[in-house]
Amino acid sequence: MKNLFILILLIFSNMAYSKSLTLWHAYRGKERKALEKVAIQYEKEEHTKIKLLAIPYDAFDKKLTASIPRMQGPDVFIFANDKIGNWAESGLIETLNYYFYNKKRVFLTQMFDTTIKAMVYKNKLYAIPLAFKVPVLFYNKKYIQNPPKTFNDLIKISKEKMAKHKGLFGLGYENTNFFFHSFLYFSFGGKLFTDNKKVLINSQEAKLSYKYAKYLALETKIMPQEITSAVLTTLFNKNQLLFVINGPWFSAEIDKSINYGIATIPMIDDKHKPKPYMSNEGAFINKYSNNKSEAIKFIRYLAGNKGSKIRMTEGDQSVSVANLYNKTTDNKLKAFNLQAQSSEPISNSSLMNYFWAPMTQSLKKVLEQNISIDDALKSAKLKIEKLLSK
Repeated sequence: MKNLFILILLIFSNMAYSKSLTLWHAYRGKERKALEKVAIQYEKEEHTKIKLLAIPYDAFDKKLTASIPRMQGPDVFIFANDKIGNWAESGLIETLNYYFYNKKRVFLTQMFDTTIKAMVYKNKLYAIPLAFKVPVLFYNKKYIQNPPKTFNDLIKISKEKMAKHKGLFGLGYENTNFFFHSFLYFSFGGKLFTDNKKVLINSQEAKLSYKYAKYLALETKIMPQEITSAVLTTLFNKNQLLFVINGPWFSAEIDKSINYGIATIPMIDDKHKPKPYMSNEGAFINKYSNNKSEAIKFIRYLAGNKGSKIRMTEGDQSVSVANLYNKTTDNKLKAFNLQAQSSEPISNSSLMNYFWAPMTQSLKKVLEQNISIDDALKSAKLKIEKLLSK
């Protein structure tokens, strides 16, 4: 009798969902729970089953590019915009112009312009923006109540507090990771490449950014010698670090006992405003999906006001819907929004793949191996040009 009851429940549950979609994502913690809640709410309203599958971030691209051509991929997936060029050139993702650049274009007007532009490649829209992620300044309120306005102030405060508290460091950020170095690189006017593949990293502007990074790391004496993501988290959670430049994911790593604030990254000086990289996450549709009309319907829900509100309030996401920031009382989310207005969206060009590793290697040469800035950037430029020529 019990088995019969279970069978009946299974039959009715399958009848309740006449359609289904598969969605892949790399979310964890609050973001994952918020996405699950949006999916459940959509299922109730639209009677379409959303099958969620969490894929580790580092394995996501490889699994996706292997699965889609074999007709084994998801209908919808969520990822950052920097792979759009590669996926578009490989024919893996659906073009969304037809669905959103017509009478329904009004849907996109609620989004920040920068987040939409990040999803466009060669004049074609390939994803609907969901959220943006940009580094900001985290500060420990045990020592500081008001964040510094300039880097001179940050350095001065750091030295004063370090003199009073043994084992305390002033500033921490992953300075050999080009993603985090970006706030200096683009602040000084650095550029990576032109449309015709000319590599521009050996410019005077790029060198100035490396010079300032070297100044912070080696001359100010306010940064720890060993800098990794884990070290920064440990130091901040032990009240041994005043300031951290990091992205929104860092919030989830901070111990509940730590009283902290979030602010925009301070001015480098009177002329140079920080411009960190902004990563934009979007909802993509598999080029080979047999459920494109249902997929479009779902991503409109996920990216629209209903889905965005859940992701913002319960997942702590900096969502792409602009008007939701007028209603929030969360000062931390407001800080991310403010920083996004002074940021550099990561290029979705297929060329980006050739820059990440050489740029990070050049930073390590300068900051860890005492190689000159000129030599490090010259070497990186040659390496990138060699890769581009293949």
